[in-house]
Amino acid sequence: MTEVTKTEVIGIDHIYIAVSDLSRSEIFYDRVLLDTLGFRKNKFKLGGEP
Repeated sequence: MTEVTKTEVIGIDHIYIAVSDLSRSEIFYDRVLLDTLGFRKNKFKLGGEP
């Protein structure tokens, strides 16, 4: 029998997603990343874009 090792995800780093509607996308990703996975969101700009 194979032993199963559990992995704990503690964060995601360096994801860049281009979207057509930032406000609408933030609502969706806040639910997925913050509410579901418990990740916090950073506020910074990349190349002048939020």
